[in-house]
Amino acid sequence: MYGTEFWRRVNLQQVTEFLRRGSELPYHDTGTPEERYKQLKKEHYKSLCDFRDKVIAYGNWADCDEKEKEMKSEEFWEDVVSIGGSLEELSFEMGLASGLALIKDLLVQIPSNLSDDTK
Repeated sequence: MYGTEFWRRVNLQQVTEFLRRGSELPYHDTGTPEERYKQLKKEHYKSLCDFRDKVIAYGNWADCDEKEKEMKSEEFWEDVVSIGGSLEELSFEMGLASGLALIKDLLVQIPSNLSDDTK
């Protein structure tokens, strides 16, 4: 059904993206999940620090109307949300990998004569 070209190109990130969004990634991240997680956590912490610094540097928020506060908050918060989304995607990917490994192990454990128990 699927040729060798398909299996050469497929990876867990592509499968995860398809299940989450119904599309595939034009790229995939390199490194182990643990390496990617550590890198994303560093980036997430940096984005939180940057957010804090931008809020402080902006100055007196009391002089802003609500629309301006909302626009600035969204602008400052953008990287935090983006990296948080990447962490969520990695978590989903690892959950899928764990689930597939569990299913594989369970299928190996099921006796081949399971259907004979109903007789």
